[in-house]
Amino acid sequence: MKKNRQLFYYLLIVLSSFSNKLYADENKHALIIAIGDYDRSETGWGPISSENDIPLIKSALIGQGFEEKNIAILQDENADKAGIIEALKILLESVSRGDYVVVHYSGHGQQISDDNNDEIDGLDEALVTINAPSLYEASANYKGEEHLRDEEFGELIDQLCVKAGSNGQVLVILDSCHSGTGTRGIAKVRGGKEAFIIPGQNKMNKNAIEDGTGMNLSSVNSRGNDKNMAPFILFAGAKFDELNYETKDENGNGVGSLSFAVAKAFSEINTNSTYASVFARILEIMAEIAPNQTPMIEGDFNYKIFNGDVVEQVYYYKIEKVIDENKIQINGGNITGISKGDKIGLYKNGTPSIDNETAFISGIVSETNNFSATVKFESKHHVTNLKSYWVFIEEYNLEGLYFGIYIEQLNADLTAILSERLNNINNLSSIVKNKADADILITSVTEKGKVNPLGSNVIYVKSMQTGSIIREIKLDKPNNEVSSDITKTVKQYTQGMFIKSLEINDENYKVEIEFIPVLPAFDNSGNPKTDEYGNYIINDTLDIEDFTIDGNIEFKETDIVMIKLINTGKLDAYFSIIDIQPDGIINSFYPLGIIQPQECFVEAGRSYIPRNFMIIGFYPPYGKEVIKVFANAKVIDLNPIITTRGDGTRQISNSLGALMKSSYQTRGAAPKTGSVSTKDTGSTIMYPFIIKEK
Repeated sequence: MKKNRQLFYYLLIVLSSFSNKLYADENKHALIIAIGDYDRSETGWGPISSENDIPLIKSALIGQGFEEKNIAILQDENADKAGIIEALKILLESVSRGDYVVVHYSGHGQQISDDNNDEIDGLDEALVTINAPSLYEASANYKGEEHLRDEEFGELIDQLCVKAGSNGQVLVILDSCHSGTGTRGIAKVRGGKEAFIIPGQNKMNKNAIEDGTGMNLSSVNSRGNDKNMAPFILFAGAKFDELNYETKDENGNGVGSLSFAVAKAFSEINTNSTYASVFARILEIMAEIAPNQTPMIEGDFNYKIFNGDVVEQVYYYKIEKVIDENKIQINGGNITGISKGDKIGLYKNGTPSIDNETAFISGIVSETNNFSATVKFESKHHVTNLKSYWVFIEEYNLEGLYFGIYIEQLNADLTAILSERLNNINNLSSIVKNKADADILITSVTEKGKVNPLGSNVIYVKSMQTGSIIREIKLDKPNNEVSSDITKTVKQYTQGMFIKSLEINDENYKVEIEFIPVLPAFDNSGNPKTDEYGNYIINDTLDIEDFTIDGNIEFKETDIVMIKLINTGKLDAYFSIIDIQPDGIINSFYPLGIIQPQECFVEAGRSYIPRNFMIIGFYPPYGKEVIKVFANAKVIDLNPIITTRGDGTRQISNSLGALMKSSYQTRGAAPKTGSVSTKDTGSTIMYPFIIKEK
């Protein structure tokens, strides 16, 4: 097969499982081709569940700003070869420069005798249209008229890339396969037939280039650095020599495995997501649901998805169990920002945001512990399938939570705006009249106690507990924007202090860490070297005592550190680690991003060093920082409390802003007591250290 942008035999899947019609854009267009109602008696192809991929993909597209009128669907009897070509031509007519285009195919795939001698194995890859036969019969005199070959399909995709131009993007998702002589299980296979051999057409070509996908998109692959064409990305569900299996969605319906994985992965994207980073998540999902196949990606995959024009997923919780007809238990509690009295709503799974959406039913949190909560409904909730719903926080109850803010030496207009905004964080009155009662000070007074001279244009947000500056904010924008920056800073700081103060102690579950300063090997570009398994290559380790001054560990920007995880508890434990900066911002530390259970599990009495994890430099803000380890009997998802950071911070965490609930950040400062009573098991351990300048 050619080394071009092969578009065929990659089974790919469709877009993610969002279902909101927010931010609809006229510059996003899609074509969904779904063929599942094959007539076995006529073609030899058995029916598959492609029909179920349509709502999965469609809702994902709508959730990412595609207008429903701009999503064309071609299905079953209308999807013969002529119908598919016509649909692609109609799509081409609707596309303009700078548009984003998605083409999704769900159906069978097959290899067929090469008709132009350009394939090394003498076989083209082809989409199996509704009338395409599976086996050659001499009496039928069939020459491949209903198989849509990769070159033909590639020419049409090529035209879409030209029409969309360099500022657009074209994503092709193929949930099909072509190879193999039989199945390896009871699941339905998309493809799986032997190659369709037409006598006299399948000659070997020694000059053709073979690669791992099997798809040849002709000029789309070979155009090189043509700056007038849109970037092209192909997601495929399997290698050219593998079968593509179906799986079950959360409601038990058969769906394409790649389509399911893509939908799930797209529900987690944010404005910084690239096609490569999303594909990495697809690999993780596919490893669980379809371990016998290897998804593949080709094309310009380092581009941001839709150039960053995406709808981010608001964080949601899941139902753990039904307690009775009026109560459920969810997988979030005190540590993830849920408190007694919070209002909770059940929404359709796949909902990206509850704005403009109505809950199936809403209830109140009646009981919480650190890692779970009980929700009580006034009427019967009728929950039978736990996976049919996502749980969102609709309103926070802030009774008993408090932080005091004192404003001094600001201009009258800004003071008035801040007083209103900070007094209306979830209706929490937070402005205090006496400076001595404040937790946070907002001031124009310098560290030396002098009011900034006119024109210095700097406001300080300070911690009254430590006297340190949390953030300096320049008055170089309108007062409304400056007040928004100050409000965000206050929210982040108070949340960080709240989490920092939590203390849980259960000797059964305890995971500790050790810092290991290292000297890694670097390549010629200055990047740390890794081995074939993705583990960092270390030249030497250093003694942590050399970084300890007067009992305090100190790191600088040039230091590089790995960690050792040790289970000192009595039982096996799951863990999660966060980093709390001096300004209160909370970073994901380990594991990063989407949690895989095997990454955060340590057996009792055992220890290990994650060889693929390293802290590369310690950057501003300087001061005392805290690493906090949470250990428990079950997987701990702390994504709801991760906040985003600006430039120049720790080089250890990925962007998780879409998972952070802004409303949780307003829960207030640390409680005056430093512990939380619990009904469930678990422990926390805090590791402070100091970050200094070079």
